Amino acid sequence: MSGTLAQCSPQVTMACTPTPYVVTRSMVPTFAPETSLKSILYTHTTPYVPSTWLDTLFTSNLLTSFPNLVHDITYGSPIGNLPALSKCFLPPKLSSANTLPYIIDQELLDEVSAWHMSGPFTLEQASIIFGAPFCSSPMGLVKKVPGDGQWRMIRPLLKQDNEGQSTNGWVDSDEFPAIYFTAS
Repeated sequence: MSGTLAQCSPQVTMACTPTPYVVTRSMVPTFAPETSLKSILYTHTTPYVPSTWLDTLFTSNLLTSFPNLVHDITYGSPIGNLPALSKCFLPPKLSSANTLPYIIDQELLDEVSAWHMSGPFTLEQASIIFGAPFCSSPMGLVKKVPGDGQWRMIRPLLKQDNEGQSTNGWVDSDEFPAIYFTAS
């Protein structure tokens, strides 16, 4: 029987095909270039295209009505004439942030991944970025609607240092009035 099976099987022969090859050379690992921390301070991301806003304001004869809009879209809006700081002010986070820290962590991760902010940075890195003493704002949580279990992160600018100074305290509301309106 075994002889019968052997006669029925097709004999497969393969042609010898030479294949040239090269030995893979070992490579020294290279390091990715670092981002200069000093250049991070003026990195601004925005969904708006400043040149398009400029063209639109100009062709609509609205440039004189909104003279700072393109500058503020490009470089950020000023909040006042703040004094030069002589020391860092790093207030502790609000007690509400200690209650649900994972919400704060997720909010910050979402902001960084959406390119709305940079970070996280160590105090040493922040000192290099700002090149001078800087002030931070504490983080906390407030309920969106009481009783619904939804929270939103806040960054109050009212927290005072040990000399009674705060970011909001430095803003002259007559010189930098806050006006709220809708896009419609």
